[in-house]
Amino acid sequence: MPEQPHKLPQKDSLDESALLFNAGSGCRESFAELARRYSGRLYHFLRYKTHNEQDAEDLTQETLLRAYHNISSFDARAQFSTWLFTIAYRLMINYYKKFGGAIVVEELPDIIDHRQPELQLIESEETLNLWRLARRLKKDRYAVLWLRYVEELPVNEIARVLNKSSIHVRVLLHRARTELKYLFETRNLGLNENTFNHNSIPNNRNIQSGNPIEL
Repeated sequence: MPEQPHKLPQKDSLDESALLFNAGSGCRESFAELARRYSGRLYHFLRYKTHNEQDAEDLTQETLLRAYHNISSFDARAQFSTWLFTIAYRLMINYYKKFGGAIVVEELPDIIDHRQPELQLIESEETLNLWRLARRLKKDRYAVLWLRYVEELPVNEIARVLNKSSIHVRVLLHRARTELKYLFETRNLGLNENTFNHNSIPNNRNIQSGNPIEL
C-alpha cells in the first residue's frame, strides 16, 4: 500500500469518513488514526473472552492489521465499526477453536485500567459482576450483549457481524439476558430491571482510544 505525502490536519479534526477515504487511498497516517480510535474498544471486546491480556493484545493487533491490508476493499456505504468487529469476532472464533473456551473469571479485574489508567470501562460493582458472568456465556451470546449494550450497535449491524439474521440476533439477545439473569440470581447478586439500560452498562463513549498500532 503506497504512502501519501500529504500531511493530515489536526488529529481529531477529520471525521471518520474522511479518514476512511484517505486510508483507502493509501494514507498510513489516516489508518493509524482510525486504529487509535478503535484499538481500546476492540481490546476490551476481545479481553473478556480470552485467557490473558497478551492474547487480547495480539488479537487486537491482528484485527487492525487485517483491516489495514484490506482497507482499499472496504465499502464506504457500510459502517466501519461493524466491519472491524466482524474481523475481531471471526478471530475470536478461531481463538476458541485453537485454545478452547475455558476462561478464568477471577482474572477479569486485572483488565481494568491496567493498560491505560484513563480507561474507565467498568463503572460500578454491579456492572463488574455482570461482565464477569458474561464471560461464561457462549461466544455468540456474549458478543450480542457486548455489541448491543457497549458498542450500541443496532440489531441489523450485529447481525452482519455475527453473519446471522436479525431475528436470530434478537433470539440470542433474549437468551443471553435470560441466562445472565439466572447466573446473577443464583449468585444472589440481585439483578434489577435497570441492569441492561444504557446508564448502567458502559458504552463506547466510556472507552477512550488505545495504543496506536505499528503499521
